Amino acid sequence: MTTNVVYQGGVSPEAITVDVETGTSGLDLTTVTAAILRVGRPDGSVVTWSVAMSAQTATSLLLTHVFMAGDLPMVGRYAVVAELTIPAGMRRCNPREIYAQNIYGGA
Repeated sequence: MTTNVVYQGGVSPEAITVDVETGTSGLDLTTVTAAILRVGRPDGSVVTWSVAMSAQTATSLLLTHVFMAGDLPMVGRYAVVAELTIPAGMRRCNPREIYAQNIYGGA
């Protein structure tokens, strides 16, 4: 799992991008009609982040979430799972991890 570092309290223009690839699933990513990021915060709560979809091809898709106030309220590890809406229902992608750190180094 790849860990990206972001800053606690980060807001626009700071963003996270998730590159979704078909891999061994064989899923045609041009069939994706919507997507979200389901996010597990360090305190165990789970929230949903909206995304913009771009660069959509049969084998790859780029998801971008621009951080808003309240997205990164605490220092620690956030588990990020892209959920794709396809004609057959919903498909979850492999989890990714981001680490929110205090910009000044404190907790």
